Amino acid sequence: MTMATNLQEAAYLTYDQIAILFPDATALQAALDDFVTAADPVLPDDIPNNHPVGNWLIPLATLRLLITPSGPNANCPQLFFDQMVDGVSKMCWAGRRAQLAGAATGITGAQATALLAAWNTAFGT
Repeated sequence: MTMATNLQEAAYLTYDQIAILFPDATALQAALDDFVTAADPVLPDDIPNNHPVGNWLIPLATLRLLITPSGPNANCPQLFFDQMVDGVSKMCWAGRRAQLAGAATGITGAQATALLAAWNTAFGT
């Protein structure tokens, strides 16, 4: 797997990195769980500038609950894969744009670095 050096690169690499895990529902759910869990505290909801990036956590957290990794109903259809790629890549793009906007109207460099670290931990290693 490949490590991203910035959020733009993470957005570009998301499809390929998640495709490595598909169709293993357990691996996909674990990676998504790691990403959401690590990214959530980086983007506190009480700061409005975080919303364009942090709001992507809502559909990703919901998707995480829909993936059934084991048992008789083990389930990770193509639709979930597509939604996971879409949500993670769009969150990375939103993070990159917010980083470029700067802390006054976007997110801080430290937040962007932490979001990138969350991506690399979940999908880049």
